[in-house]
Amino acid sequence: LEYDSKLVLDAFENTQIVSRDILNKWQHCLSLYLHMHFFHSHIYRKGNQCAAKLVSFSLKHKIL
Repeated sequence: LEYDSKLVLDAFENTQIVSRDILNKWQHCLSLYLHMHFFHSHIYRKGNQCAAKLVSFSLKHKIL
């Protein structure tokens, strides 16, 4: 799995940073994840042109 959000990767290591609103679902996902063999890494925006353009567009048009 590759993510352009460092926060998502951090949530795999530390569930205390996950919002209480989604914590139960996140923990369920983690239990499924632990039974699979995945490597996850962070993709910096420079290495992901699509994500970079989406972020730029979102910031320019104040879309969140």
